[in-house]
Amino acid sequence: MQKTTPPERARAARALVALACVSLVATLALAWPAHEPSQASAPARAASTAPAPSARAAEATSTSAAEATADPPRDTGCVIVRYAKGAHPEGSATPLGDGSLVLQPVPAGMTAAEYSRVLEKTPGVESAEPDHLLEPAGAVSYTSDPNDTAFVDPTGIIFGSGTSQTTVLYAKSWALRGVYSARFSSVWPALGSAEAAPARVHVAVLDTGFYLDHPDARFSNITPAIDECGAYYPASARLVTDGDVTPVPVYSIVDDDPVAVASHGTMTASEIGAAADNLEGSLGAAYDTQVDIYKVQGVVAETGNGLPAGIAVIPESAIINAINDAVTASERDGYRLVINISLVLTDPGTDELRALKSAVAGARSRGAVVVAASGNEGSSSVHYPAACPGAIAVGASTVLTGVVARDWYSNYGSALDIMAPGTNIWGPYKPGAYPDQTFTNAGYAWWTGTSMATPYVASAAALLLRVEPSLTATEVISYLTLGATDLGSAGWDSKTGWGELDAYRSYLLLATPRTTVNVVPRYALEAHIDFSVADRDSDTNVTTFYRLDDSATLSGTSATFSSIGQHKLEYWSVDSNGVREATQTVWFTIAMRDVIPPITSSDATSTYRGSATVRLSASDPEPDSWGLAATHYALDGAASRTGTIAATGASGLHTLLYWSTDQAGNIERAHVATFTVTPLASSVSIAANTSTIRRGAKIKLSGSLTPALPGDYVRIRVKPPGSHTWRYLGSDWHVYRRTVTLVSATGRGVYSPVSVALNTRGRYYFRAVFAGDTLKLSRKPCTSRTISVYVR
Repeated sequence: MQKTTPPERARAARALVALACVSLVATLALAWPAHEPSQASAPARAASTAPAPSARAAEATSTSAAEATADPPRDTGCVIVRYAKGAHPEGSATPLGDGSLVLQPVPAGMTAAEYSRVLEKTPGVESAEPDHLLEPAGAVSYTSDPNDTAFVDPTGIIFGSGTSQTTVLYAKSWALRGVYSARFSSVWPALGSAEAAPARVHVAVLDTGFYLDHPDARFSNITPAIDECGAYYPASARLVTDGDVTPVPVYSIVDDDPVAVASHGTMTASEIGAAADNLEGSLGAAYDTQVDIYKVQGVVAETGNGLPAGIAVIPESAIINAINDAVTASERDGYRLVINISLVLTDPGTDELRALKSAVAGARSRGAVVVAASGNEGSSSVHYPAACPGAIAVGASTVLTGVVARDWYSNYGSALDIMAPGTNIWGPYKPGAYPDQTFTNAGYAWWTGTSMATPYVASAAALLLRVEPSLTATEVISYLTLGATDLGSAGWDSKTGWGELDAYRSYLLLATPRTTVNVVPRYALEAHIDFSVADRDSDTNVTTFYRLDDSATLSGTSATFSSIGQHKLEYWSVDSNGVREATQTVWFTIAMRDVIPPITSSDATSTYRGSATVRLSASDPEPDSWGLAATHYALDGAASRTGTIAATGASGLHTLLYWSTDQAGNIERAHVATFTVTPLASSVSIAANTSTIRRGAKIKLSGSLTPALPGDYVRIRVKPPGSHTWRYLGSDWHVYRRTVTLVSATGRGVYSPVSVALNTRGRYYFRAVFAGDTLKLSRKPCTSRTISVYVR
């Protein structure tokens, strides 16, 4: 599908998205523009709008509230450039990704877009584009109903409003279990097997960082990887990196709550890897899978061409570096990789985003599964990087009137792949910080957005790779989409992709054994049946069970039966994780031995005109016949074929061998039939448009051939006045050779006419000659009647 770039969202929506966008340098959206929230089952839920920034103004650095609320510049003052081999940048430049790209500052007085266009025309430059800004694609909603031990809390939440309400129990963990969830809890038992070791799969979370001191991070497998954007220097095009992934709660280029946006990465990573059994919060959908934090949000360290110092940004260049670093680490240490990007580029302008697309495609080609958020404006276009070819684009679902449906804010379009729960998701916030003014639920909040849906798809992909690390990225995507539950029209549609994520169904498609048997319809006296099992996951401990005619259940890889009559065989396999294949049923018959071969006859006659069609028929004289298997024939020594009709159009004598076999394996002795095909009689005509002309005038000769095929040709011959010899008309063969161009349904073909000047007084004689052919209809040669034209 062609991935498309959505239009810029409305300014009114930006004000609501505030909590999701911490001045990101490529405009990636972690959350969504907050919408009308659900109602809690206890006290009513508060409206999901961002709190006044004054509540955390002391935590903001460098940028005043006036600067934060102004419409900020989006130009980073840096460009991402790919140089041809042997060409080198002038001035300062920072290598990006695998080194094929560099980050360069923009000269004073130019925008990044203008400088990109100049570089594109410079010899040695393959591509150039601005270093865009991204923003989080998920925002926080709030509640005044605090609760501890979220996962075991059965308190419900009301989705919808008015008469369109649905109560969902276990509100703070509803997306993990239950009728409206992605059913992760059903997959967790499989994670205890030796084959599903967590070290074999990592999920790289590219986001605003992670609060490692959060209480719910205790005992988790969430670890720091690289701070890809500790500081951003647009004037010199530098990214300072280190290992400190602590978020930076600083105002961004979007008017946002800096604490909420800074907490965004902690939430998305915890959705995947929050620890189980730590008496705190909830648990991640893939809770014991290794999660690596790549912090891509940093602070502008110097005033550049387009950005003021002191604001927080998420540069596209940091995303490109993080993708490459994560893939390189997976290759170095030998684990499978899933990359979660709950960020969106909302304003790429007209740029082709070649660098970002190349980074995503490169990760996919190196075996990584890239999962990204579709965006939160309700737009009909999916945002980048989710729209990049090779990425899984994730939309957000909610519960509406008792059914799962796409929530209004979730972007859709031709690039959308799958939906997942994204509305009213409970999870971590900055430790000790309060997401609302009630001073309850310190360190936790309700989140909503495609940012929240994306980690669930990343978790499901990780669980599939945990079960079977040999899966290709394409196979992982196939299992996820095949396991999804349709929300719209059958199959894929632009509103909901392939449907709602069902992690358990995708797991079953992968882990369920597939048993086959070598059963044939009939056996003589005894049936020996072998069972073969294919199991796509790494669990090789599979047991096959079978039952004959509703008798006792037995197990084994083969069975022998000898009771005469028709039988029903049921069979299925179960692996050591308890995954059971659906029962399959086949029918077969054990009969007395059939020893009499079939008898085959033909309707062949001695002579055919033009072409021959011989029909064969067979019967089995055995009283307890097992039935015919096939009829075979061989014509004129050619390889044998299966069928009951033998045909040929070749003239001459033919020999046909034919025989049949039955289900018992009896082979009939071959019969021989001989017959002759004689050529069809052909006729050719010729006519002139007049019988008398003046000397030097022209006549037009025309005619037909029957039967004919397009491409046949006739030759026109002439006998001039006073001559006794027939010769071809004219010295040029194009004159006397006329090609058949039109053939009617009855087989009559018209050959192309010819006009000839006659210069000698007297009587001319003409006729048409067809030489016949041996390749198509075996027609005989023929000559037309003679016509004459008098020249006076």
